[in-house]
Amino acid sequence: EQAASLALAKDEWTFVRVAAAAALTGADMPARFVLVEPARALALTSRPATLGALLDDPDAHVRARAAEASSGVDALTARLDAHIADPEPRVREAALLALGAAKAAPEQAASLALAKDEWTFVRVAAAAALGAGGPRVAGSANDALGRALADPATVVKQAALAALGARRATSSAGAIGRIARDAEVGLDLRVTATRALGAVCATNELDFLTRAAARVASPADEADLRIGLAALDALGRIHPADLGARVAPLRDKNARLPVRNAANRALADAGTCAPTK
Repeated sequence: EQAASLALAKDEWTFVRVAAAAALTGADMPARFVLVEPARALALTSRPATLGALLDDPDAHVRARAAEASSGVDALTARLDAHIADPEPRVREAALLALGAAKAAPEQAASLALAKDEWTFVRVAAAAALGAGGPRVAGSANDALGRALADPATVVKQAALAALGARRATSSAGAIGRIARDAEVGLDLRVTATRALGAVCATNELDFLTRAAARVASPADEADLRIGLAALDALGRIHPADLGARVAPLRDKNARLPVRNAANRALADAGTCAPTK
């Protein structure tokens, strides 16, 4: 209220004062919702008071929209952090995604949301926020993401795998490899895990990836094809010194054209890992 009151009293722009008045006087929810976008435009010119007031709106829909709009507004980052614990799950989700988009998610709070939030979509957002900051080879957030690989919801496991890959969490390679090999889990999850082995530079999984990739030449089923293609992608990212020999059978003139193309793409990949021998 203090921020909105200041905007109402001092701001030179009429529509800012209107927005502040709406936030303070309880204008109906649709009106306050519509005010979020102009409030963001002001916040990006160092006038965050109105957007800050909307971020604390009594209506969860307005708070969620304001949280989305607050991404990248430095003056509101601390306020967004607080909304990771908002009573409404859609606001928690919006705050996590906004902080992730700005690469500003507080790892402890996001890790807690990943571990404890009862709503699947909030846990997915927490994983995404933790992965958004890029490589973090070590840290407690990597441990939290590793534990999320046992989450009962497949979409959370998928998000955790993606985040571990984005963070290049090499210590998680063993757990990721176990998922990639597990015929009892869903195929989509195995494909994501196989591809994540390349993202985390799992050099100890090179032989598994080579065997999986080889099955692309004559796949027995959809699993062989999809996991094999993911393995080729992973091999390209790891890019061991002997990659040419590992994919040579797939580049043979008798191999099917899509297989040769996939193998050539892996070989052309510059790789994201340190050279391996």
